[in-house]
Amino acid sequence: MIANDQYYFINSKKNIVKKSFDGNKILNLVNEQAAQIVLQGEFIYYINEFDGRSVFRVKTDGSERTKICEGKVYEIEASSESIYYIKDNKLNRMYLDGSDQTVVSNDWAVTWVDVIGDTIYFKCYNNYIARVVKADLNGNNKRDVCTDEPSGFIRNSDGTFKFWYYHSEHIINDWLYYINASDQRTIYKVKLDGTERTKVTTDSVTDTSYEDIEIYDNYIYYRNSLDGNKVYRIKTDGSNRQIVQ
Repeated sequence: MIANDQYYFINSKKNIVKKSFDGNKILNLVNEQAAQIVLQGEFIYYINEFDGRSVFRVKTDGSERTKICEGKVYEIEASSESIYYIKDNKLNRMYLDGSDQTVVSNDWAVTWVDVIGDTIYFKCYNNYIARVVKADLNGNNKRDVCTDEPSGFIRNSDGTFKFWYYHSEHIINDWLYYINASDQRTIYKVKLDGTERTKVTTDSVTDTSYEDIEIYDNYIYYRNSLDGNKVYRIKTDGSNRQIVQ
């Protein structure tokens, strides 16, 4: 995350670190195991694994560290007024100071959330169907982004159900990238308004509870289950497919 000529990130020890662009100033802001960080205004919000995955916030200068939500929390995102977070398998919202904690959507097994402008996007499983959906910031006017089933949910033959919080959904430049479980776990992209749905690659992506796809510098990185789970990359427009390792 970048703000005020500073770069904020989680290092290999899972501490939150602030670094100047020139690299001359490095400061540990939080010496705790941070699972995820979100920058909003003058505060950094993070999931603290040392404290049962509770949500904390701390000022960008390292002061005023405060717990604002008791764990277990998975996934956090921010709007200008609120923090959206997954707890008890549901999508929740609270104000930036931690007040007015409320359930935004009663969909079961919410495993990913993002906030773009005045819209929230989240992945959920409901009525035996998995979908990526979008809604207003208050959770109203919910509708599917597309009718494909995203990865990350498994229905076993004995009726049991499994899901995980590692996700393969990424929103970049008004496009949603995802693994399409409805089409042999291939990679698709679709505009956030539901148009221009496109298959990026015919490779079947290794989809497990500890793997996801990553996007960096216009390339999608993934493990190809059709080629011994080797790491591949392909440009977001579907060109220049190649083995990485």
